[in-house]
Amino acid sequence: MTGLISDTETESPIEIVGGKAHGLLKLKNLEDKLNELYKVNVIVPSFFVVPSEISLAENHGEIRERTRSLGGETFAVRSSSALEDTGEHSFDGIFDTYLNVPLDRLVRVIREVRISATSYKAQRYSRDVGIELDGRMPVIVQPMINDGEHTGVVYSKFPAARDITKVVREGKAGGEEIVHVDILPRKHYVDGSIFVDDDSPIAVSVDNYYGWSRNKEVGALADLAVKVENEFGYPIILEFISSPYKDDLDVKIWALQARKLTKVVYDEKFQMPELDERGLIATTFNPNSVGDFTGEAFFVGHLESIGLECDGIREFDATHPQGYVLVTPYIEFFNCNIDYDTTNKRAVIAYTDLGKHHDLEIARKKGLLYLNCQACLNHAVYNAKEPIFEEDKKAPVETGEMVRVVSDGERGFVYNLSRM
Repeated sequence: MTGLISDTETESPIEIVGGKAHGLLKLKNLEDKLNELYKVNVIVPSFFVVPSEISLAENHGEIRERTRSLGGETFAVRSSSALEDTGEHSFDGIFDTYLNVPLDRLVRVIREVRISATSYKAQRYSRDVGIELDGRMPVIVQPMINDGEHTGVVYSKFPAARDITKVVREGKAGGEEIVHVDILPRKHYVDGSIFVDDDSPIAVSVDNYYGWSRNKEVGALADLAVKVENEFGYPIILEFISSPYKDDLDVKIWALQARKLTKVVYDEKFQMPELDERGLIATTFNPNSVGDFTGEAFFVGHLESIGLECDGIREFDATHPQGYVLVTPYIEFFNCNIDYDTTNKRAVIAYTDLGKHHDLEIARKKGLLYLNCQACLNHAVYNAKEPIFEEDKKAPVETGEMVRVVSDGERGFVYNLSRM
């Protein structure tokens, strides 16, 4: 019978370790090479894999002992189905992952991750994409990394009209969470989005604008992702934790995962249309791909104490078979999945950061143009609920209004054509 798989067993077949662990084993095997090339401290945290054939009851003690040997106080327990990160449907966000798991709950959590192999979410997704669900679920155990200043992802080759690498870093400054978006090689370094209000014909503010970046941490992350792409032979999404050294001379990067970037379409014929300011309500540096779609909007309100305000969404979806623009706080967050009731949508505008990277990737794989406009539309939506002047304060988009969503993969624009 197969035993626990250590991070040195790089030849382990994908049928035993699963797709996510297969990529992680390849990444761990490159660790020394990446450090030689970049002169930065690249660390692939130690891990082991619990194959699906392993009896948790019979191997409870061995699993706990192996976990102790990883070091740390809490652990990440990740799914690694053979369906994950392999084909064109990478099952992003479909199976369960648990973070900050203490040792005394570890085996119980491994069991929960195994159960997610055949969850309702997994069954629904597999039916949607026409893939037979595999009930086996290998599980990855890693120590939690709590030393870094930033977390995020790097797209070695972002789906855009121009050839770019995109670095998204998240961190805190003054107690507030800040997201930095870097598009390389131009290195246009902008945090957030631009909001245009009714009183101004032009973009009036940018949250936390940092200008042109020559940050070594950003360059190291981009270089690392491109090098891993070259070694793997396909574009990747690198998940990381990073921290510049105090003397700012070096960078420390924990490479947590390098998964295949699937459903990539590089439309070289796409030309960004000429756009003006009439009807412009938002622009963002957080689109998921290239596209240009115009349609009616359905606005999903967010009530903090109750949940989502989306009465009539199924009826609206059924009467718009040619597509529409879904304006929503998120597509999927915990057990609430708006995706199930909005099968005809063609574009998504998200006005919160709930869902984050999974929403962006899931939408792209379904051919949906997705723009995260949290930095600009969030306040406008919430301010509209408690208007200063009730007669003229409205949310930026309301159900039934005609909306245009445009993106070249680097920057996205939202127009409310009904208010031009």
